[in-house]
Amino acid sequence: MRLISQFLSYLFHPIFGSLMSMVVLFHLPIYLNYRLTEEYFNYTYLVLIVNLVVAPLLISSFLKRKGWIKSFEMHEAKERIVPYFIISLFYFFTYYLLYQINFPAFYLAIFRAAIISLLLLFVFATLNQKISAHLCGLGGICGMLIVVALKFSIDTTFLIIVALVVSGAVASARYALNAHNFGQLLFGFLIGLLCQFSSLF
Repeated sequence: MRLISQFLSYLFHPIFGSLMSMVVLFHLPIYLNYRLTEEYFNYTYLVLIVNLVVAPLLISSFLKRKGWIKSFEMHEAKERIVPYFIISLFYFFTYYLLYQINFPAFYLAIFRAAIISLLLLFVFATLNQKISAHLCGLGGICGMLIVVALKFSIDTTFLIIVALVVSGAVASARYALNAHNFGQLLFGFLIGLLCQFSSLF
C-alpha cells in the first residue's frame, strides 16, 4: 500500500500540475486551440517544462544540499516557504513569456488562477499551515475543466469525473503516507478548485 501511495504521489506531483493542465486544455475542442500552430504548442510546453518542472527540481536539489529543506517531500510547513517563494517568481516569469507570445487571454486567466493558488500556499506556509500542494494542483485541474465547460459550453463531464477519481486516489495516498491530515487535503483541493473560478471574471 505504501509503495502504491508513493507512486501516486510522484506521478501526480504538483510540479507537473501546470504542464498537465495545459496538455489537457490544448486537447479540448475549444476554438482558441484551432488558431494555434503546432510550433506554438511546442514552445509553450518547452517554456512550462523548463520554468515549472526543471527549474523547481534544480532549486529543490540546491536547497536540500544547503540544508534549507530536509527532503524533497518538505514534511514541515516552514520548509516550503523558500521553495514556494522562488517557484512563484518562476511562475510570474512564465506568465510574462506567455503574455509576450500573445497567449489567449482566457488561458492567461487560468494561469493567473494557478499563480494565486501558489501564493495562497505560500501564505499558509508562512503561517505554519502545511496545505496539500498535490490536492491544490488537482483541484485546479478540476476547476479548470468546470470553468472551460461553463465558458465554452462544451461537455467535460468525463474528464471531470476522471480528475475527481484521481484526486480521491492521491488524497488517499497522501493520507496513508501521513503527509497530510484530512483538513489539509480538503483545503488544498478547495483552494485550487475555487481559484480557477476567478478566470471567469
